[in-house]
Amino acid sequence: MKLLIILSFFGLTAMADTYEYTIEGMSCSGCKNMIKSAVCGLPGIKTCNVEIGSMKLVAEDGKTLDQAAITKALDDLNKKNKEDYKIAKATKVDEAKTSDMTTTKKADKK
Repeated sequence: MKLLIILSFFGLTAMADTYEYTIEGMSCSGCKNMIKSAVCGLPGIKTCNVEIGSMKLVAEDGKTLDQAAITKALDDLNKKNKEDYKIAKATKVDEAKTSDMTTTKKADKK
């Protein structure tokens, strides 16, 4: 019974939608901060890590990231500040497989 609860718990938390983005037009910490303030507060985002040229977003558990809202936030930022930030590449990160395998191994040893 304990094993099922542990696997269920980790299975649910590992299902969060995660994407890594390559962002064109970011060249300084000011750019980084503007993008951070525009995107990180969007509904459904659990964690948001913005670095110069890249961004990693994790959705709240069991939810998916709203790609249209993320793109709109960047477009609005561009219009407001006369910038040209754009998503050059979006890669879905499959963290669930890694987490599930690790969880199973830990649970099997007990």
